[in-house]
Amino acid sequence: MKKSFFLLFIFFIFINCSKLVERRKNYLFFGNVNVSIILYGEREFDFDKVFKDVEDTLKKLDNFFSKYNQNSYVYRFNRSENFIEKNDEFLKLIFLSDSLKKLTDGYFNVFIEPLLSYYSRCEKEEREPETDSIKFFVQLVNDSNQFTVKDGKIYKKNKYVALDFGGIAKGYFGDIVVDLLKKEGVEKGLVNLGGDIVCFNLVDEKPFRVGIRSFEKDSVVKVEEILNGSIVTSGDYFRYYEIKGKRYCHIIDPKIGNPSSSIHSVTVIAPNGTTSDALATALMLLKDEKREEVLKNFEGIKIYIQD
Repeated sequence: MKKSFFLLFIFFIFINCSKLVERRKNYLFFGNVNVSIILYGEREFDFDKVFKDVEDTLKKLDNFFSKYNQNSYVYRFNRSENFIEKNDEFLKLIFLSDSLKKLTDGYFNVFIEPLLSYYSRCEKEEREPETDSIKFFVQLVNDSNQFTVKDGKIYKKNKYVALDFGGIAKGYFGDIVVDLLKKEGVEKGLVNLGGDIVCFNLVDEKPFRVGIRSFEKDSVVKVEEILNGSIVTSGDYFRYYEIKGKRYCHIIDPKIGNPSSSIHSVTVIAPNGTTSDALATALMLLKDEKREEVLKNFEGIKIYIQD
């Protein structure tokens, strides 16, 4: 997959209140993802402590959920051939992902890793994906009961079971950071994880304004306002597999194994980052009638599509 760029521009509105000041800090996590934290509070507020706590939290999440870090739990789970020690934090995100899988009729599926790895191999080896191979991996991805939990261990159905939290992780992490900020007394803040935005405002009615990037050029096609919640864009124009001169969208349909091709991007505004992130992934794969059917399972959702 190619490196990721922001699909959203952010236009920040400053608080017209002499008691509150703004502080920002940028990090680089999750491989090569720019993370920006923006906080508002009283001048004497201990911003440094909060930023340190945010950094520690992001490091912990990165080290635990990364599928590339050889010391991470997810990496070890993917490469285990039989079982791995049980971990409640891992199971929490698995069960949350499973509920979103049901709500999206299976189009969001974290066990899609075998398919993603296949496309990565095809890209690296410069060979076109084969129909029979795709069918094989689709069956793996959609097997029921991918694992069982027993006697303090998680047993995989077979050694090929593997997962990728890429379609939900940044939104989920954003929710965790926002909860942390609120507990530490921050009254207004924004977390931007590579373009996946989660924000909150407990002090006034002035929203953040977020510009949606055009799929055709470096410009803004629409500006959305958001006060509390999340906005996430999934698209085909910055992340992709390139195989023998042909581009394949990085979002793969877990049901048929083909890359997304019906739209260029979808922006989702939702009450939380976890929902907006997962839903943006699933909606990239759906056409009009099916998209409307899936959206009926959610409340407080707004979308914008570039087709």
